[in-house]
Amino acid sequence: MERCEVQALIDRLAERHTDWTVFEALARHIVRDEHALRAVLDAITSHPNPKVRRLCADLMDHHGDDRCVETLRQALHDPVPRVRRQAVHSLSCQRCKTCALTVGVVPVLTDVALTDENMWVRREAVCALAFQPRDARAAAALRVLLARETDPKITSEVHGALRIHDEEYRRASNAAARVRQQRIDRM
Repeated sequence: MERCEVQALIDRLAERHTDWTVFEALARHIVRDEHALRAVLDAITSHPNPKVRRLCADLMDHHGDDRCVETLRQALHDPVPRVRRQAVHSLSCQRCKTCALTVGVVPVLTDVALTDENMWVRREAVCALAFQPRDARAAAALRVLLARETDPKITSEVHGALRIHDEEYRRASNAAARVRQQRIDRM
């Protein structure tokens, strides 16, 4: 496919009612054509339309590999929260990809969870941490979040992720649950 055709498909993602056949066509092209992949990666960080940036980042959820990591990291600083949220998901979701990323994403996810101003982006990062292998850096960041986060849905997700990343926290949580259950049983 010629470069101008790929760019035309990318630009069509901006239409009010997205034609998903365009999305699927781009997906087919980025798998086969390095130039198409490069055009989509460029659009993630430089297209003027945030919907296009988000949808191009979404393409990397299923079709991304290590070549997309740096671009998605840059997208974590996009001014539009929906673009940042999609970048977090595309970086962290390994089960959708045909080939898992070889780059560790825990430091990136903890940074987003601790610093992003948007609660939806922070929530996406915390949820993503729950699917990462046990990591002391994640546990430390999650404990900080637990102490300062005010959004109840995020704190609920933090509890779940801490049970994965922090053995001591999981034991304490299980013990507290047993005590609560014993109280209920006595009623």
